[in-house]
Amino acid sequence: MEKERLRFLDLYKFAGAVIIACFLHYKQILLGGLGLEFTTGSRCIAFLMSNKTNSVVEFFFVISGVLFAFAYMDKISQSKLYFAEFYDARLKRLLPLVIITTVLMFVLHILCWKLTSSSFYPGNYSPNGFISLNDFVSSVLLCDSTMVQSRVNAPAWYIADLLLCYAVAWGLVRVRPYLGKITFFLPLILGVVIQNTDLNILFFNYNFSRSYIAFFAGIILGRFLSMTAFSDRKWKIFWGGGAVICIIAVCFLENYIVDRSLVVSTMLFPPLILLGYSSDLLNKICDSKVIKKLGEISFDIYLWNFPVLILFYMLFHVCQFSINSYLGWILVGFTNVAAGFLSAEGRIWVRQKIKL
Repeated sequence: MEKERLRFLDLYKFAGAVIIACFLHYKQILLGGLGLEFTTGSRCIAFLMSNKTNSVVEFFFVISGVLFAFAYMDKISQSKLYFAEFYDARLKRLLPLVIITTVLMFVLHILCWKLTSSSFYPGNYSPNGFISLNDFVSSVLLCDSTMVQSRVNAPAWYIADLLLCYAVAWGLVRVRPYLGKITFFLPLILGVVIQNTDLNILFFNYNFSRSYIAFFAGIILGRFLSMTAFSDRKWKIFWGGGAVICIIAVCFLENYIVDRSLVVSTMLFPPLILLGYSSDLLNKICDSKVIKKLGEISFDIYLWNFPVLILFYMLFHVCQFSINSYLGWILVGFTNVAAGFLSAEGRIWVRQKIKL
């Protein structure tokens, strides 16, 4: 029954990947790097392209925390899943595509410099103005972590932080009998402390704090959902109504938000997930092969985003292709989704061949 109530997450993951790749990064990275603007009369599109949607990455962390709570916590606590087995599966699932896209991005960076005499990244991603061989080696070894000064495939920082969160979460599950109910609140509180004290040391900086807050908020939410009876209509109405009120409050008080990371991780995305979990209709709609496939390719869409953007960056310089038109935007988005689909199918084929 619990698995049936998590079907909606496939739709959520796909929506999050598309918002980041086809809206935020399209404007922030591609058009920003070219010094172009995209004018639209649609307030919805304008909002999705604004920097406010940067916090959608937190959505992925919250979802990952929820899935960890449902899929692994009981197995780990009962000693049915050891760390080596658990972490090996995560590495096999996540690292190959990170490495492939990072290697490709390095090659594309060199090609871009040769063809356009310019760097693809805006300054905040590449302070030196170019990607060196040192940056490439560091990005591969550190999984494009934010610890790398110039990241080759910048979006992969999410994977580096996620792997750290998985390791911490596994350890906390094991010590939970000694720490009690506060166990998973500890890293969440640590993240809040880091953000409020501006700490900036290894594993204790702003980007890591984003992952701590969102991932462990997801675990706390997942445990709550797994222990709450949603078969009772009264409870559905109660929790659903509370979630709607919380979402409306966040939207209404938007001007009072100083840092969106903390607010969306604790007051916006958890209620959205609670609404999806309690909705029989949404989970029925999401019980289709199409939605499941969209969920499967979301990871690939996210990691193939920058290789697609740099190709269009070069296309603009070489062919003067109209990137900042509706046609250009649609073509970039379609290419990114298509690359994600082909990549996901390729990963499935490879796993079947080598039996990973």
